[in-house]
Amino acid sequence: MKKLLLLSLIALASCAPALQTVQQEQGSLVQVGPSILLKNPGPGPMTGDPSRVGDGPNIAVFGSADLSLGAPCYLRKPGTWACPVMDVPQDQQYRVNIMTGSVSGASVTFYRAGRNLPIYLELTRSLSDSLRRSIPDYTADWQAVRPL
Repeated sequence: MKKLLLLSLIALASCAPALQTVQQEQGSLVQVGPSILLKNPGPGPMTGDPSRVGDGPNIAVFGSADLSLGAPCYLRKPGTWACPVMDVPQDQQYRVNIMTGSVSGASVTFYRAGRNLPIYLELTRSLSDSLRRSIPDYTADWQAVRPL
């Protein structure tokens, strides 16, 4: 019985760093009208897997069979899209345009500098106008729409 309790405590303690990473994350993935925004208030850029050269955050979008998204997204199967994006700098956001169809869900996986664990966020549905205007927007062609 003592061994079981000790093993349980060790298992719980080993999860603590991952739980702290999730609890401290300030980034968000939101749907605002015909767009999905990956918002990065920091700290530091949102990046891809540091062990893979050129890897960036990966957004997965799920929805109706007629769902169509703008570049750089590609269709994996009807209703499922993958959106590999470049690193998102601190205090910036990345926009994925919804061309047709409806979105039922989305998620993003990325890394932060100094953390060896992937960070996973799920889509939320709304964002106030004041918050939406508070950080610059990056479009699919990587042009800044609005400076800080």
